Amino acid sequence: MPYFLKNKGTVRAIKGLISAYGIPSTILRVREYGGPDLPDNAVPQFEIGRKFTKALGFRGAQFVSSSWKDDTSSGRKPDTIEFRFKSPTGSNQILVEKAPVGSNVSSSFYIKLKDNNSPDNYGCVSFQISGSDGMKEVTSSNLPVYDNDFYSVMVRRTSGSDNPNISQSFELSVGKYDAGRSKIHLYSTSTLVTDVVSSASYNANWETDGNVYIGGSGSAAVTALIGAQLSGSIMEYRHWTEPLNTGSFKNHIANPKAYNGNSLSSSYENLVLRYSFDDNKDLSSDTDGIRDVSANQTFTMPGVHNGFTGNFFNNVVD
Repeated sequence: MPYFLKNKGTVRAIKGLISAYGIPSTILRVREYGGPDLPDNAVPQFEIGRKFTKALGFRGAQFVSSSWKDDTSSGRKPDTIEFRFKSPTGSNQILVEKAPVGSNVSSSFYIKLKDNNSPDNYGCVSFQISGSDGMKEVTSSNLPVYDNDFYSVMVRRTSGSDNPNISQSFELSVGKYDAGRSKIHLYSTSTLVTDVVSSASYNANWETDGNVYIGGSGSAAVTALIGAQLSGSIMEYRHWTEPLNTGSFKNHIANPKAYNGNSLSSSYENLVLRYSFDDNKDLSSDTDGIRDVSANQTFTMPGVHNGFTGNFFNNVVD
């Protein structure tokens, strides 16, 4: 009772009340709007909903490619890859594939979805990278990643260093925000650690120039070994030249359009690539590519789209 008295008239009180009757609070999504009474000829106060404009849809035969190379300002490869995705299809699918420019396939890495081979919507997100000890993999916890809701993913090289003589580790984080409860209710972090002897080869593969294929390249060899191209949607794909801290990543889970980094200048100096995927245009006739909307527009890398036969941008409302 003191809880209801303290929070009367608020969303917390309403959710607490229905929870007291054994009804999950997530069944109710409260949207507040209003204001003082206005004259008949005045503009009324309307509800303002959370709307994140667009996401790019993939239908199992499309990709967006970009270069994986040194940033012109820092002269370094990205330390962090970040994006949001959703998928309704329970199968092994590639979210992001990095392939070398040459024929050295061992210089690849993948961020993918792995099905649990059960008739449900559960699976995990996986990061795989090759090196002298073979293909190493780190996976998230078992999550309902095929529920057709958006999940945020971050893969970061935690050392933030190109030094081949230190032990490198790669951290995979996955999170989902529940707007109804105003909280991150699913979150998983896993770390892939390599020893000093073998870390040089894994770091070299991360450092090797190549191309990034968002949605998977569709290469027959990769499809057979790793997984199919993505059937789902992706938004807010980003490269950072710093190991993005957990606090910033969690803020991006809750506020997908936010792009704060580790410092006040990170959004300008360290966010070196950002595809918001809210272009909203017919890609079958487009020649400009996907816009790089990173804050520093001195040098940009438009994404090259392939396989899109129309306007594949979808509305996103959360």
